[in-house]
Amino acid sequence: MAIINERDREGLKPFLTIEETHQWAIRTITRHKTRLQLESKMGKLTYLFRRYSRMSRCLIPINENYYLIFTMDFDQYDFDKTIMEKIIPLIKQEREKFIIDK
Repeated sequence: MAIINERDREGLKPFLTIEETHQWAIRTITRHKTRLQLESKMGKLTYLFRRYSRMSRCLIPINENYYLIFTMDFDQYDFDKTIMEKIIPLIKQEREKFIIDK
């Protein structure tokens, strides 16, 4: 797995180091891929959202090889609306710009 791009908001001090963030991403994607065998019963993953006591993180599959992973402001209470109405439509609109390995 390779991190293609990562960026922090200006002035933000991340809770996790770059290495910890990479390990979190690897583990999260690995767990998701182990659940693919249940996809025919549960349906395809739209997004995964985790709220911790100090941060909120989201994983959105772009295709079978690429994922968008980001942290949201903890005080963002309307995360589902933000993800479903703003982020996912943008991913769908721009999906062809992502490299698809065959």
